[in-house]
Amino acid sequence: MPFVALIVATAFPWPEAEEGTLTYWFTSPIPRWTVLLGRYLAALLVGALVLSIGVLSIGLPLATRPEAATGHVMQVALASTLLAFPAYLALFQFVSTVFKQGLVFGVVFIILENLISVISGTIVQLTLVFYVRSQLWPAIPKAS
Repeated sequence: MPFVALIVATAFPWPEAEEGTLTYWFTSPIPRWTVLLGRYLAALLVGALVLSIGVLSIGLPLATRPEAATGHVMQVALASTLLAFPAYLALFQFVSTVFKQGLVFGVVFIILENLISVISGTIVQLTLVFYVRSQLWPAIPKAS
């Protein structure tokens, strides 16, 4: 999920700046925040669609026993993914708008966040991965 957010968030604004179309957007009478909000909403829609297809394509072909509750686990995984995705997208889009090295920041952030998420202690609660996992663990049946 963070990699999808990173990919769709860092697609703006540097390609437009190199092609010269960014100047048009920011010199037109349209407020800058509407351009950025439009980009965010478009990225949110595309990313949510890609992630939904990904989660469903993992769980739908599985032939599991009824006590595994695959349908319920997929619903929780999809909900968790769609709740966390906007936060990652906002962070990465903000960084890529302010700094030209947004992609590098995103890769380092994702690696560090995942490394911190496997450490025990209070620091793990600073990661979004912790909260996504805390939604998923209760949904997984104990007997599966």
